[in-house]
Amino acid sequence: GTGVVLHPLWPPHGLGMQALSIARLSGHSYVAGIGPGGTEFQQKALGAAIARPAAATEEFARRLLSVVPPPLRTHPHSGQPIDPHFGAVEVGFGVLRPGMARASGRTAQWAITWLTPEAYLRDTLIPAAERGAEEAGVRMPRIAAIVHVGIRRPGRDPDRMAFRAVGAHL
Repeated sequence: GTGVVLHPLWPPHGLGMQALSIARLSGHSYVAGIGPGGTEFQQKALGAAIARPAAATEEFARRLLSVVPPPLRTHPHSGQPIDPHFGAVEVGFGVLRPGMARASGRTAQWAITWLTPEAYLRDTLIPAAERGAEEAGVRMPRIAAIVHVGIRRPGRDPDRMAFRAVGAHL
């Protein structure tokens, strides 16, 4: 799957068809990770910031999944593929704060985070996702915490590699 694709750059149908194609070709589940991006990005991409980013992401996810034929979707409560012959398409939300964590609990199968201290994940994001799932009466999304790694070799600078991976977010 994808870590997190900034959904203002995509039409839901296009991203849904791409996810479906990868799932079918691979025979494995594909996680379409989506997020709205930051306010500055939204202003540049859309001309204005999104008023309710979590709600916009939930709506984008619903529209993305509407192009995935029902036999290939995952069951909303178990998260398991309904049709075992093809890979399923699952949705993950980029989660950095409680509002998006709660939205992921209501709508997504995955909450995808990165650069996240364990205590913040345990004490803030997971409880928010649990509340969202409880509100919607669905299973809690799975949590994916992206951790960047690099291979130490002669001539490689770990600080430079780290900055290239996450510098825009520091």
